[in-house]
Amino acid sequence: MNSIPAGWYPDGAEWETFWDGRGWTDRHRMRPPAVAPADDGRPDFRSARWGDSVDDVQEDAALLHGDDRLMLYASTIDSRRVTIGYEYVEGLLVAGRYVVADRYPSPQHYVDAFGSFTTLLSKDHGDPVVDRPVWEPAARRVPRDQWGAAVRRGDLRLMAAWTSPRTEIVLLLEDVGHESRLGVVCSSRTHADWIEAVRRNQALALL
Repeated sequence: MNSIPAGWYPDGAEWETFWDGRGWTDRHRMRPPAVAPADDGRPDFRSARWGDSVDDVQEDAALLHGDDRLMLYASTIDSRRVTIGYEYVEGLLVAGRYVVADRYPSPQHYVDAFGSFTTLLSKDHGDPVVDRPVWEPAARRVPRDQWGAAVRRGDLRLMAAWTSPRTEIVLLLEDVGHESRLGVVCSSRTHADWIEAVRRNQALALL
């Protein structure tokens, strides 16, 4: 009886092959970077750490969608309804996101909510390294009290960003399908080069 547990095992210098507990499979992936625990012991996204598997991640919220690349949950943050997303590459957690699910009565309310989230994130992560409006080149620039309508037209995006040694955080308000969308994306800086290499190899495999 074979006692080797199922999992990914080295297959050369840069690759791993999956052992299903009974034999080698035809599943292969580039070897991911080793991720050491954060110096302060804090998780990277909610209670999860970058590099966790789908089975490692525990979320106490209503499941909306689940597969090996994306898990979506419904929850609330700061009295706002949000969709929480966990994104995986080759079975490893590399990004997480929040998208505000509430629909506000006017476009300008989204601008106000963007400011509230900027304040909330700055309490945990300090001043943003980026916090500015991004206008389309041909757009007519309008005063701040009209920014909500400008976002809805697709003329303007609002963006703020924070960085740490392990994580990049981007808060974004933009138009998606003629609706304002406010969301936060947290992504692993440790896995950034590996993700790019994985996707490059996947694209080459399609040629």
